[in-house]
Amino acid sequence: SRSRIVNLTWEPEYDFSDLLLRIGGTGAPRIMYAGHFRDLDTKENVFLYLRLPKGLPLNRTMSDANVLAITLRDSPYASVFVNCRPDIGASLTNWFKNTIRPRNSQKL
Repeated sequence: SRSRIVNLTWEPEYDFSDLLLRIGGTGAPRIMYAGHFRDLDTKENVFLYLRLPKGLPLNRTMSDANVLAITLRDSPYASVFVNCRPDIGASLTNWFKNTIRPRNSQKL
């Protein structure tokens, strides 16, 4: 739900540093990574669905194009990273920005 989303951004090129240990998922270098991974520095669980990633998680350097990055709270995953088309990424980013309420505002 929206209340669990802390941040949502779309990046044309996203660099994953200090990731990733696969703890339940699948991967084929330069083809796809999907499933549960663990950030080796923060020890947080993340979910990935990346198509055509560059680099290798074992080298702790990886990047992919057109990535939607979602930071969550009160969820099994601290973050979710998925590929999406630029128009969808822009639409979701705009939706998120337009639903942010100042902390002191009250519901009408």
